[in-house]
Amino acid sequence: MAQIKVEALDKSFGTFHAVRAASFTVEDGQFLCLLGPSGCGKTTFLRVFNRMYDLVPGTRAIGEVLIDGHNVLSPDTDVINLRRQVGMLFQRANPFPKSIFDNVAYGPHMLGWSKQRISEVVEESLKDTGLWDEVKDRLRRSALNLSGGQQQRLCLARALAVKPEVVLMDEPASALDPVATHKIEELIVELKKQYTIVIVTHNMQQAARVSDTTAFFLLGNAASMAVAALAWIMIAGYRLKQFPDDFKALNSELYLLFLVSIGTIAFPIITAVMLGTYLPAIWATQGLFLFGVLIVCSSSYPIERFYAVNLAVLVIGIALVAVVVAAPIHAIYRNSRSYEEARNFYLPAALELTRQWHEQSNKPMPAVSGDDALAFATAFYSPDHPVYARPFVYQYTWGLPRKTTLDRGWAALCFDGQEACIEWMAKTAARASQFIRSEIVIQSTLLGWPGTTKRLTTLIVPPRNNDEIITPSLAPIGAEDISSNRRSHSNTD
Repeated sequence: MAQIKVEALDKSFGTFHAVRAASFTVEDGQFLCLLGPSGCGKTTFLRVFNRMYDLVPGTRAIGEVLIDGHNVLSPDTDVINLRRQVGMLFQRANPFPKSIFDNVAYGPHMLGWSKQRISEVVEESLKDTGLWDEVKDRLRRSALNLSGGQQQRLCLARALAVKPEVVLMDEPASALDPVATHKIEELIVELKKQYTIVIVTHNMQQAARVSDTTAFFLLGNAASMAVAALAWIMIAGYRLKQFPDDFKALNSELYLLFLVSIGTIAFPIITAVMLGTYLPAIWATQGLFLFGVLIVCSSSYPIERFYAVNLAVLVIGIALVAVVVAAPIHAIYRNSRSYEEARNFYLPAALELTRQWHEQSNKPMPAVSGDDALAFATAFYSPDHPVYARPFVYQYTWGLPRKTTLDRGWAALCFDGQEACIEWMAKTAARASQFIRSEIVIQSTLLGWPGTTKRLTTLIVPPRNNDEIITPSLAPIGAEDISSNRRSHSNTD
């Protein structure tokens, strides 16, 4: 176990400031939970502890991150040893395409440990993660055959095998079903007796169940709203002294609006805490405009036309710069460099899969699966509007489709390199009486301008009775007909 002390940490990517002036202390054996809305810097902050940001060009961290008194941001830090000392479990399970044994033994083997010691550590780590009894008879089988929850625990065992002092966890249960999540939480409670743990989560109930200390990260909403607040203060000037008296003199209608404003902000937060749901920042800010109405309506002094005109010109100017300059630059950049989740390939992938399907069948595509995001996008973008065959909660604990499902027709697609998805696709193909598997290259476009490319693997299982019926009123493959009328036709075909 180790003590972590953070002092005035600033983390930036180029000109983007992701974390500002963060400071706190985590004592030996303590469990810290980082909460906050998506995009607020939790994962960025977490990756500072083991210097994983070094792998991203243009990033830098300023301040101090002390682990047992040593500043890990110091240039003389041995980064390899640091990452052995500070293990990490990622949001999605990432087992190596090796056996279960070799996955856990990988770190000790790289450190040059003896075979006997490695065997002992593998067994000990698997027992620590509650996985030993489930896999002890198949240690030489591929780790990719494990369920999603088992793969996540295997990755944790791999991190523990090198005997770290600190364990970092980035939403370790977000992609798991409730049963696997419960096992991970039980495991975390046991592990905090031996390790200092820092975890990122959106689930406030989970944080309450397993953590000793909680840190909240917020988006830069305060900074963005400060611009409007400062503009108002400059306009009001010395007359701000009148505002407390104006507020006390609110009539009943404005006072009711004030209570509604408070409720609009408080209710989503209370709901999120009680139900353990996510806490998007927009929930807590959707009612802030009501306070603007209150301030303007309750003020007893006029605002000169000069200020109103200048403020309007400023807002219009910023909007024009955003639309005319920033948005096109961003679109061009994303056309040449894909989003991390490859969103700019969703539409062409959906249309290409639909085209391939209609080369094999005259029926509309009935169901689509595979990579969760790709399958969901295909269900939306495809003119056939196939059923999205995998609920989100089961996306990483896939079972094979039933034979009757395959007989009706079925399609799937995975990104190149998604070994678990592609292996699952191969197992499905083995159950089908006939199938067509292919690899395709999709290219993003921007107003006809070709952009970056991505390789995908597709699988099509044509319907068994392919000669029957069906004269669907299909839109051309290149069209994006997502109307409710088109959906009703698709569902009745």
